[in-house]
This record gives sequence, structure tokens and C-alpha cells, in this order.
Amino acid sequence: MDTYPSSATLDAPFLVPSWRERPDTGPAAPAPAQERLLLLLPEGSLAQVVADRCAETGAQLSAAVAGDRFHPDDPASVAALIEEEFASRPPDAVLCAWALGEGPGAEGDAAAAYRTFARLQALGAALAGRPVGAGPDRAVRLIIATDRAHRAVPGDTARPYQAVADGPALALGLEADWLSVRTADVDTTEGDGAIAAALAAEVAARGEGAVAWRAGRRLALEYVPFAHSAPAHSPFTPGGTYVITGGFGAIGLALARRIAEVPDTSVVLIGRNLPDGGGAPDGAGAGRHRPAEELARLRASGAKVLAFACDVADRPRLAEVIGKARAETGRIDGVLHLAGVVDDTRLHLLAPGLAGRVMAPKTAGTLALDELCPDARFLVLFSSVQNLSGAYGHGAYIAANRFLDSYAAAADTDARQVVAINWTLWGEVFGMAAPPAETEAVGGAVRGWLATAEGIAALERILVHRPGPQVAVCPDGYEAQLHRAGSRAAAARERAARA
Repeated sequence: MDTYPSSATLDAPFLVPSWRERPDTGPAAPAPAQERLLLLLPEGSLAQVVADRCAETGAQLSAAVAGDRFHPDDPASVAALIEEEFASRPPDAVLCAWALGEGPGAEGDAAAAYRTFARLQALGAALAGRPVGAGPDRAVRLIIATDRAHRAVPGDTARPYQAVADGPALALGLEADWLSVRTADVDTTEGDGAIAAALAAEVAARGEGAVAWRAGRRLALEYVPFAHSAPAHSPFTPGGTYVITGGFGAIGLALARRIAEVPDTSVVLIGRNLPDGGGAPDGAGAGRHRPAEELARLRASGAKVLAFACDVADRPRLAEVIGKARAETGRIDGVLHLAGVVDDTRLHLLAPGLAGRVMAPKTAGTLALDELCPDARFLVLFSSVQNLSGAYGHGAYIAANRFLDSYAAAADTDARQVVAINWTLWGEVFGMAAPPAETEAVGGAVRGWLATAEGIAALERILVHRPGPQVAVCPDGYEAQLHRAGSRAAAARERAARA
């Protein structure tokens, strides 16, 4: 397989999430009387309990209950509320808890995931335009509460549509430099009193990132190393059939070539459109990747390849495609879900239609694939390392990928592996997007990016060693990824200031 120079190696450990007890909620808060709190609360009994608990601190309190002073599904009412509350003195902290205790509804998890994002996009848009407290002090704390978005302790059942909230949270922390954003995940089955105590503590806390409260314990999300080595065998077995969505992209076809090296395997490639003989779409390794030619070479090698045009979010069409593949091969042994759409738009400028287009492949597409391929030994969800650190202008993309991370945590079992991999970009093909201009390049390769051969090797190690349902592959480490995210945000803000 052809490779390009890369500074990344497989020597670095993978990173896996770990929720560790961290009771410290940061530096001492100002005297309560100096604090002004805005509470955005859900309908029901929990609202009053939370308000009462926060009022015990002596802070100046403004409580707004959904369906009363505002409606989360009406961006205009959210914007009006923020305008009113910020008109004189901005609050010191905003607690957004309107999602607590909310189920997915009859429309299902995919629609609920989009609803979660759309509501927080409306809040983010209302906040992002506020010219208050700009600067390093980050005057306003925003705490976004979720209900069992994460599997924080053994026995937890994650709710992926709630994890979508992490996308706007991570993006807002970069797009509005006067906001300090944190997510607080609670379990509403523990009762109103426990939830109110946890949220009152978080409103007074400092710092960013993600925390979870379980049985009175405050847990913080960290990423810890997982050492790995070359596996003794391939996860792709002779005679197996493997489905690859996003299969006509450079990474999809590279994976197909690797699988085809295993005797008697079949590869099912699914993409929105069949290759037409042209080059790659903009940003996906344009000028190097020619899907039709590569598909022809793959077939000429003797590999059994089935190719279908299908939007994975179109469940009826996907069912038809999977049915045809199963009829021809007799089995589905594994699914590699690469399909996705990238946006590059700040939350307050993101059109609803674009957000839905970004969300659908990774929400509705994942649910449909898992349901239609119950016999597959593994389901690999291609997620992003941006989920660890955020990225300026990628709120919808991160939200969609956080759905994948949470879904894997909920669906992975001993009998069937479901894993979300937070990839850094594969440097030879630029992933699904062109490299940012401010990223350093060394020797023709982008620092910290994987060569294709390295990415495939990492995938095989994860499938064989099974580090967990979520694994980050970031060769130059978590701290470097955080630094790059911050550098991109700073550069973007500087460009915006000059515009």
C-alpha cells in the first residue's frame, strides 16, 4: 500500500475515557450575594426543587421554567429571554437544565438527538451575540445539564440523544470567549433532592469540561492511556462479509483493499453516489483520490466487491441494500460506519437544514445499521478526536460524533463489539476536510496525523484488543490535541476580528 511521510507512529498509547472522582469544584466562589444566577428549568416538580436549593445560597436568582417564560423549541422565545436577562447586569452563571427527565419520545432517538442539538443551538446563538465580559476572565459560567448521557459508572445505561449536548458545549467554549462551559450529567432516577444538590454545587463551581454525578459522587471525565501491540491475528476472517459506509472515499477504499487481502472475503461498499469516474470531492484528498479507478483496480485484483448508492439515513433504502448484500453473500460479519458530513459554521450562523444533514448519517444511520445487521460481530463507528477538545465552528459535527461515542457505550457487549473510534485526521487523504491553514507541516506530512497504513493498523489493534467502547487515536497525545484546538480557535477569532 502506498504511504506518505508521517510524523505519527503507533508507538503512542490509545486513549480511553475514565470517569474519576473529583469532589473539588474549583476555587471558592464569590460571596453568594454577589452572584446572579439564571436557571433554565424543565417543567415538573424538579424545577422548584432546584430553584429552592440554589436560593439557599443567598444568590440573586432568576428562574425560568420551560413552557412558562420561554419554550426550548422556539428560538425566538429563547433569544428574548436571554436579551431580557442580560439587559442590565449579565448573570454570573447560567444553568441550562431543561433536558432533565426528558425521554426520546415516540419519534425515536435520532429525532430526539436533533431536537437536543437544535435547542442548544438556539441558546448558543442567543448567547454568542452578547458582547459581555470578552477576554480571558470568561465572565459567565454556562452549565448544561444532561440526564444519563454517559456511562459514568458500571451499570449505567447511556442515552445517546442526551450526549449530543456536548457538541454545542465544546463549540461554545471556543466561539464565545467570555463563556466558561461545562456539562453536568446526572441520573434523574436518583430523585429530585439529589439532582438539585448536584446542580447547586455545579452552579457554584469553576472550570470547564465534563462532570457526572452518581450517588452523591462528583466524577470528572479524563482520558487515560491504553498500551497496545500488534495483534497475533487479523480481525477480518476468511470468507467474511464486511460493510463499509462512506465506502467510496479514500479511507473507505483503503479499508476495502486491506480486507480484500484476506482470502474469500466480500466487501460491501455504500456511498451516497456511485463513483462516476471523476476525482474526489472537494477536501477529500482532491487530485489524488479517484474512486472509480480505485474501485476498478480493487475488482481487477479478484476481490468480491458489491457497490451500492445509498444514503445511510434512508432506512428503507438501506434495508434494501443490506438485504441484497446478505442474499448474495449469505452473511454480514462486520460493519465499518465511516459515512458523515462536516460543517464549518459557528452555532449562531448554522442553518437548521445543514445541522440536520450533519446529524443524520451518524444518528439515524447508526441506528439503522445496528438494527439491520444484528449478526455482525462488530460495528465500528468512525468518530472524531475533536470530541476530546472541541473545535471552532464544528458544533453540529461534534454533536453527531458524541452520539456515536455514547451509542457505543450503550450497545457494546461481550458478545458483540460496538466501538466508537475518535480518530485524528488521516493525513494522506485529509479525512473529510482540508487541513487547517494554521496547522504545522513537517516533511510533507501534517504533524500528529496518521498515515493510512497506521490508521488501518490502529483499527485492527482496537478490534482485536478491545480497549473499550470508545477509543481515541491521537498519536501526539491529548495535551497536544487540546493545544491545537485552542490555537485554531485563537486564529479563527483573530481572523474574525480583522474581517
